[in-house]
Amino acid sequence: MRALRSRLGLGRRHTEATKQKIREQHTGRFGPLSSSWKGGRCKEEHGYIVVKLCPDDFFYSMAAADRYVFEHRLIMAKHLGRCLHSWEIVHHKNHIRDDNQIENLQLISDDRHKQLTILENKIALLEGKVVEQGKLIKLLQWQLKQNEVKNDIHL
Repeated sequence: MRALRSRLGLGRRHTEATKQKIREQHTGRFGPLSSSWKGGRCKEEHGYIVVKLCPDDFFYSMAAADRYVFEHRLIMAKHLGRCLHSWEIVHHKNHIRDDNQIENLQLISDDRHKQLTILENKIALLEGKVVEQGKLIKLLQWQLKQNEVKNDIHL
């Protein structure tokens, strides 16, 4: 019977008493007490670093319902010595979402952030056009040189 359970991928069966002991060992173990704790710092799906806070942390009011807070907001709050308001935006100057050095962070209002984002997008667009124009100039210079070579051959 044991060999059959093993082949079917079925493990041992615990008694109810054993199951209760396992539950009791793991009840209430979260954060550093949990066996799966990895420090409470991880990267979320959009590339930002999030940090899990304990309820007794001064900055806990900034955390979401899952007790995580964006690391860049936490760093700015610690730098200022106060919790951030929900309408305050912490902007990454170099646009690298996991570069949370205080020198790279800028505290701005939501309206100002929208204006800044629009301007930065326009600058990026214009820089792209400058690169395109540079390539076009090089192509035209090459074509001009080719025409000069053809004219020299025909003379």
